[in-house]
Amino acid sequence: MAHLSHTLWSGSRKGSGGFVSFLDINGNIDDEDRQINMDYSICQALKRFPRHQRALVIYDICCQWIIHFRERVSESEFLELQDSMEITGAVGKWHLAAHIPECFPKFTLNFVEGAGEVEGEILETLWSRLDEIAAMAQAMSVAHHQEVIDDHMNDSNWCKIIRIGECLYYECHPM
Repeated sequence: MAHLSHTLWSGSRKGSGGFVSFLDINGNIDDEDRQINMDYSICQALKRFPRHQRALVIYDICCQWIIHFRERVSESEFLELQDSMEITGAVGKWHLAAHIPECFPKFTLNFVEGAGEVEGEILETLWSRLDEIAAMAQAMSVAHHQEVIDDHMNDSNWCKIIRIGECLYYECHPM
C-alpha cells in the first residue's frame, strides 16, 4: 500500500512561454516500480488546469518517478495527459539534500525558470502548526477532531491570504 498526500498549489506565476502551475507532492510509495498512484494524482491534478501548458511537479523522489511518466500514461487506459503539456520535475530542497550529488543540478528548484523562490516542502511546514493541537485532538471524537483540524488549517490559509498583499506590495516596491 502507498501513503500519498498531495497539495495542489493553485497559484501560478508568469514564466517564459506561458504559465507554470505548481504541484507539491509528498509521500512515499512502497513499490517504486508501481508509480500508478502518483501518476493518477498528477494526471487528475493537471486536468484542473486545462489552459496551462507548463507544470512544475515537486516530488520527494521525482528523479525516479519522472523517468518513464509519459510512457506509463500512454500505456494506461485510465490515465490521460495533454501532449502539449510540458512537465518539469523537481525535488524539494530539504529532500534533495539526501539524494546523490547528480540529482542536484537536474532537480533543484534553484535552476527552474519561473519557480521563483520556493523550497518545495509545503506540507512539512504545516505539520509543525498541527503539532500544537495534536495532544488535544487525540482525545476527541472523529467528527470533532476533523472540525478542529479544519479550523486550524482554515486559519492558516486565512493568515496567508491577508499577508499576501504585504508580500506582493514589498516585492513591487522594495525599500
